[in-house]
Amino acid sequence: MLRSVWLAHAGDTSVARCLHLPVGRWRIALCARCAALYPTLLLVLALQVLLRARLGPHPTADAVLALGGAFPALLDWSRARLGAPSPRATRLWSGALLGLALGRTIFLHWRDPPGELLAIQLALLAAGAAGTLLLARKQARSSASRLFLG
Repeated sequence: MLRSVWLAHAGDTSVARCLHLPVGRWRIALCARCAALYPTLLLVLALQVLLRARLGPHPTADAVLALGGAFPALLDWSRARLGAPSPRATRLWSGALLGLALGRTIFLHWRDPPGELLAIQLALLAAGAAGTLLLARKQARSSASRLFLG
C-alpha cells in the first residue's frame, strides 16, 4: 500500500519515477526529484550561512548556476508532463541541480534583498511550466477530438 504524503505526490501510477521507502507497514513512494531537491536546497542554504563571509555574490557564476541549474529540472518535468519517460536517475540529478540553484539564489536574496536573480529564476520556471501546461492541454484536446471524431 502506498501512502500519500507531501513529497509523495506522484501517486501509484508513477512507480518508476519514485523512491520507495518502507515506513512501518506502508510503502511511501517519494517523488525522486523532490527527494533530491529539498535536502540539497537545505544543505546549500546551511553551508552558505555557515560560510557567509567567504561566499559573496559572483554575478556571472550565480547567473549561470541559477539558470543552468534550474533548466534540467524544468526540461525533465516538461517532457514527463508531455508524455515522455522520466527515469528515476534523471529526476534525482535534475532535482539536486534545482536544489543547488534555488539554494544559491534564495541565499543571495536573504543576504542582499531584493533578489533580482531569484525573481528572474522563478519567473522563467513559472513561464516554462505555464507553457508546458498549455501545450499538454492542447495535446489532450487534440487526442480527445481524434477519439471523438473516429
